[in-house]
Amino acid sequence: AGQYQGSTGALACVDCASGRFQSGTGASSCGACNYNCGAGHFHAGCGLYSAGACNKCGTGMFKSAAGTHGCSDCGTGTFADVTGLSACKACGADLFQDETGRDQCKQCDYHCPAAQEHTGCAGGSPGTCVACAAGTAKSASGTHGCTGCAAGKFHGTAGAAQCKDCVAGTFHDLAGQTKCKNCDYHCAAGSFHA
Repeated sequence: AGQYQGSTGALACVDCASGRFQSGTGASSCGACNYNCGAGHFHAGCGLYSAGACNKCGTGMFKSAAGTHGCSDCGTGTFADVTGLSACKACGADLFQDETGRDQCKQCDYHCPAAQEHTGCAGGSPGTCVACAAGTAKSASGTHGCTGCAAGKFHGTAGAAQCKDCVAGTFHDLAGQTKCKNCDYHCAAGSFHA
């Protein structure tokens, strides 16, 4: 097995060449390896005395169509948690995968310091902590996001841990503001501002 002799009367057999095999004895030739396998499978083990077999793609890998090509690593943002897949699975909500060829996704970490909130965790990105937008604040570290300044408060720049009170002579009746409005003390004749 694994050898052949194509000439009558020869004293020695010859090993099958790469990509060929012979599983029997007394053969005059070797057969060609058939590397064609279905989706989710690759061929391995062909040579000398074995025809080999189709095997399932491993975890973290896939093969989308039948053919002679091998399996490929799952890309970022995807995973393969079982063998023999024809397509990788997408990471779900609150999960990401920034590496290729993986069998699971990673959990998003939304923890950020005060004055910052987490954005962009999805697919192939873990996201990042960014400064609270102007008009919002976050007073303590944690997984919660920034919140809009309450009515009567404001913050004009990004990255605030606390909102500021509107100063005397100014106000704002809406939340999430970057500045306060000046009070309007102009009144019609015969009336006053309270």
